Amino acid sequence: MNIIKTVIRLTDASIPGLLTLQQKNPQHRDFKGQMSPGKGFGEPGASGSAAATLTAAYFCPESFYYKQESLLSVTVDALEFLLSRCHDDGTIDLMETNYRDCTYNAFTVQILAYTYRLLEREAETALEVKARDLVLTFLKTSANAMLNGGFHTPNHRWVIASALSLCAGILDDKRCSDLAGIYLSEDIDQNADGDYTERSAGVYDAVCNESLCILAQELNIPALYDYVDSNLKKNLFYLEPDFTVLTLASRRQDYGKDIVPVRNFLPALLLYRHNGSDTALVMATELLRLMDELEQKAGPPMQRFATLNHQNLLTRLLLEPALASDLPNCAGMPMKYEKHFPGAGVVRYRHNSFTATIIRDNPTFLKIQNGYLKTYIRLAASFFGRGKLCAQSIEEINGGYRCIYKAERGYLRPMENIHEKDWEKIDHSKRETANIGYLEYQADIYPDGNSATLRIRSTGTTDIPFKIEFIFEPEGILRTAHTTQPGIPGGYAIAGENFEYERYGEKLLVEGGFNMHDYAPSMRGSEPMPQGTFSVFFTGFTPVDAAIKITAPPYAEI
Repeated sequence: MNIIKTVIRLTDASIPGLLTLQQKNPQHRDFKGQMSPGKGFGEPGASGSAAATLTAAYFCPESFYYKQESLLSVTVDALEFLLSRCHDDGTIDLMETNYRDCTYNAFTVQILAYTYRLLEREAETALEVKARDLVLTFLKTSANAMLNGGFHTPNHRWVIASALSLCAGILDDKRCSDLAGIYLSEDIDQNADGDYTERSAGVYDAVCNESLCILAQELNIPALYDYVDSNLKKNLFYLEPDFTVLTLASRRQDYGKDIVPVRNFLPALLLYRHNGSDTALVMATELLRLMDELEQKAGPPMQRFATLNHQNLLTRLLLEPALASDLPNCAGMPMKYEKHFPGAGVVRYRHNSFTATIIRDNPTFLKIQNGYLKTYIRLAASFFGRGKLCAQSIEEINGGYRCIYKAERGYLRPMENIHEKDWEKIDHSKRETANIGYLEYQADIYPDGNSATLRIRSTGTTDIPFKIEFIFEPEGILRTAHTTQPGIPGGYAIAGENFEYERYGEKLLVEGGFNMHDYAPSMRGSEPMPQGTFSVFFTGFTPVDAAIKITAPPYAEI
């Protein structure tokens, strides 16, 4: 694919949505700003991002919007709105949650610093010069905010440091580069698996990668690219057959969401241009294709503008034309692998379009996917509210992996001479206990070809009702030996020995089940059914000793 032509088309396709979102009512509190869909107000940084996209199209000769002055007028409006929302200390508000937030300045600087460089190179007319000067004012204002502000989360450090490095170069302000160096002296929070602290493959991996690429370029620290390389290698094995990325290990808001990680396109492209990394080439090639596909499927303009995911991507290509040179052919995505990431507590197995994922410290301890059809698997027993199988450890065994979960619970005995009415003030650790119950699960998972076998055993307290739950997306068909029923949103079934679930031609066959009671969706201490899904349950009593096989039919060896 031609990078520059694709990015120009994506950028042009995003602009009708941006123009629609501009607040044109002079009486509105957010006049000239970009309204945030679903909020009813304008987030300041959104206007900065819009200004970057509009400026890039305005200066791109191949864009439909090339040199359209009306577009630049909207850009100036957006920049004036952004500056009007700066506090006296330079900070802006992320109105959905954070106030006087220099990190929000930093995210916006990451975009507008490159816009300034483009305007500095190209500005000639009075309106172009005005846009340039407005961006420069915001950069100066933001530098002051970041020099005196702080952060909340691990990734914010690299966002602020990268924004400071950009300001240092543009403003010739050594204070900015010095503070960026202090941030970097804390060391990059990446483990041996390539995970950053937040394990956010859907959002903050790309944020960290992009920030580190900026720092590597602006401060001439090429060693920072090594962290980007390690993270992209991990993410390559986190991609599902439907090109979403695994988010069940995330500690942030992308947890459990289906996200196509196209924001990693720019870091992958920058890394490939830096060192020719094979991983970066594969990721850049696939993510460019996926960006193109997402845009084509996005629908009306207000949806389409959100698919770009890199508001300054065209700006970067205009400033650095070498980035846009054609990518060579590459081997493509790995289709058969088995990888254990002990730091994150994740095992990834893939055989063509079949994947199995094992997750530690998560009530969804197993995810199986066949193409676009996925099922999330949970096990729970009504054991004092502590019977959910959240694997406390994952160990490699012969041919597979073992998940262990242990819990105990009992009762407290009375104590003499307490004389305290306030329950919270009593030191209950001094109480004796009685009738302690124990529950231990051992779940062994054996992936093989297009299937995975789940061997579950329990020890400890007996006669506890338990359930195994298979969570599917709705709009499929459930088939058992005795019935066929639609997978309706919010519906469920308690199956017998075997069942098959089919959705849009893709199937998963589950064998080895049981149906001993009806206490499933409402079991105390278990996770509720996710809204809008369809669940199938197996039910029984402890002790458990079951072997369940999950297969993706039909299957042909390649």
